[in-house]
Parts: sequence; C-alpha cells; structure tokens
Amino acid sequence: MSVPATAFLKFFARPLTWGQAFTISILCFAITTALVAVYYFVKATTGIASSVDGSATIAILILTGVLITRRARAYDIDKARWLGVGGKTILALIAFSWVLVGLYMLINAASAQDRTFYNLSGKVVGRSSTDSQGTTTNYDASGKVISRETRSGNTTTIYDPAGRNVGRYTTNR
Repeated sequence: MSVPATAFLKFFARPLTWGQAFTISILCFAITTALVAVYYFVKATTGIASSVDGSATIAILILTGVLITRRARAYDIDKARWLGVGGKTILALIAFSWVLVGLYMLINAASAQDRTFYNLSGKVVGRSSTDSQGTTTNYDASGKVISRETRSGNTTTIYDPAGRNVGRYTTNR
C-alpha cells in the first residue's frame, strides 16, 4: 500500500519530493503494520471478540492519518483546513481500495460459478457450474453430466447429456 500512499501523499502535499513522500508513507505504514500485528497477537491470546475488528481497523487508520500528518510537518507541510494531508491520504487509499475490490468482484462475477448440493445428511447429491457464457452444467453425485441449461433473456433451455433439447421454460422478470 506504500506506493499508492506515496502517490496520494505527493498529490495532497505537492511541495514534498517523491523521496520524502515515500519515506513518510513507508515509516507510517511500518508503524501501522506493527500495530496491526500487535492487535492480532493480543486478540489471539486474550480472545477479544471479532466484533471489535471494525473499530480497531478504524482506529488504526485514523492513527495512520495522524502519523502521516505529523511526519509531513517535519517537511513544513502544515495541516490544511480541517483535514490534514494524512487524513486526505487515508481517505484516498480507502476509496482506491474500494475501486480495487469492485473491479475484483466484477472480474470474478464473469468467471465460472460452482455450486454443490447436499441432502439432509450432508451427502453430496449434485453439483452445477456456470461458465462465462451462462451455460450451467449439472452433475450427479458421481460427477457425471446429467443436464445443461442455457439462458437467453428470460428463457432457459434444458439439454440432456447428449445435447438434445429436452425442455424450455420462461420466467417473468
């Protein structure tokens, strides 16, 4: 995260050189990484509830923003208005992370989706996989193809393992 942090810090504190911005971001994220490691060590040894994770993350992000702002002051970058360069950098990093997560989800949504079906005793009774064209292949418990389904608009066509059309249905959307 240090390279995007450096770029955002340089954008918000233009008088800084790239080397100064990189030094600030490396130092602050090293301290933050140590704090995260300590938090998870303490959590593992004391049994802190998982519900605290969100609050701890927010606190660590705020602390990182404060550290960046304070380190920038050493280079005569003063707090600008109500939010310092550290706060702006952290907010930009959060937005950047959301964009990356969104892209990841879009990319994975287009790839294959596999599902496994179980009976009440937990035994696998079937599987299905959907490829990028939307064709769903259904398998029995032994892995043998039992049918394929293709969708076009709101119409689904069902084929047997040999590829013969055995049915079609339409859903209202």
